[in-house]
Amino acid sequence: MEVKGLKELQNPLNDLQDGISPNVLLDWAKTIEQTAKEICNDPDCKRIKFKYEQESGFVFEVSDKEAVDCVIKAIQEYENSQSIIIRDESRILIEKLEKIKKDLSKNKNFL
Repeated sequence: MEVKGLKELQNPLNDLQDGISPNVLLDWAKTIEQTAKEICNDPDCKRIKFKYEQESGFVFEVSDKEAVDCVIKAIQEYENSQSIIIRDESRILIEKLEKIKKDLSKNKNFL
């Protein structure tokens, strides 16, 4: 399922594409997705999808607020090892994810 409000989330993700090698973005997204799946015990990709594709940019989907929280934790886990550009955009991304998580808490039919 795709979370409403995702367009707001796409802006900081798309900003990451400027000035960063596609391979760096690919590795970063893959690491975040894999870590979030481990945190949420989602090896079959049913709750979390977070990928970077050169042709279409970032693809991001979560199924519930716990999955959102797992993505936030995964981003935070690698915060100190990220480049300054990714770190700054990651903070913005986390703020957007926190807002989505609050919206999910307010309205269980949000998805």
